[in-house]
Amino acid sequence: SSSTTSPDFADQRAVFDAVGADMLEHVTEGFNCALIAYGQTGTGKTHTVHGDWNNQEQRGLLPRMSEGLFSHLEELSRAGSSYRVRISYVEVYNNRLRDLLASAA
Repeated sequence: SSSTTSPDFADQRAVFDAVGADMLEHVTEGFNCALIAYGQTGTGKTHTVHGDWNNQEQRGLLPRMSEGLFSHLEELSRAGSSYRVRISYVEVYNNRLRDLLASAA
């Protein structure tokens, strides 16, 4: 729940700990991973995935996972490892696929 008074409330940190931390571990072990947010309009998918990138406490899964991934890869690089990162960021809405990383035409 996103209501702080609900017994089921989960802040952004709790969501990352429950979902993002394991994904981050698997990715740094070389596995492919996908984060999929699915649900009805207005249910908080964007807030959960993005959050507020400028507020440490309100950062969502993407900024937390990005920071963790590149921090870990920096450590691997210092140890002499090489790596390649490929990221896709797409939206499916009304049966239309949109690349959210492509520059606006």
